[in-house]
Amino acid sequence: MSNRLERLLFHLPPPLLKSETRCRLLRRWGTKVGTEVSISRFSKFLYPSNIKIGDDTVIGSATLQAWTTISIGSHVIISDGAQLLTGNHNLHSPYFEGKVLPIEIEDYAWIATNAIVLAGVRVGRGGVVGAGAVVRENVPPLGIVIGNPAQLVGFRRCSDFDYHPGRHSSQYS
Repeated sequence: MSNRLERLLFHLPPPLLKSETRCRLLRRWGTKVGTEVSISRFSKFLYPSNIKIGDDTVIGSATLQAWTTISIGSHVIISDGAQLLTGNHNLHSPYFEGKVLPIEIEDYAWIATNAIVLAGVRVGRGGVVGAGAVVRENVPPLGIVIGNPAQLVGFRRCSDFDYHPGRHSSQYS
């Protein structure tokens, strides 16, 4: 391979890589990635070695800032524009020091478009975070939260889930 071609291939921007290639690269950088995972071309991962992604999960063009651990279960959908932010600052300190807390997204959860999940939050199994919501407190299993700040508005009526988002999203990767 010519030196020029090697440089071109080495510098290919992530949007030109297929989802399978992005998963392989993330594994190389320390991310634990399950099987049948689909990750958007435009997703952003800060400190990927702190991220764990379960099987059959889809991550749209989201931003995951993993100053500490982000654990994402299986069969999860994280939609475009969503942000998972593990870092914050102590607003009452004269030093404004940073603080970090883990985020956990359990199986079958859905983080909708442009939602923000803040440090220390757990989204329970089957939980739904509505579009544009800002979540600063835990979401109970099957809970549905919307708004800023996110408020619990109800619960999903189904709990025996059998959908496979990762299997069906490969056509969009």
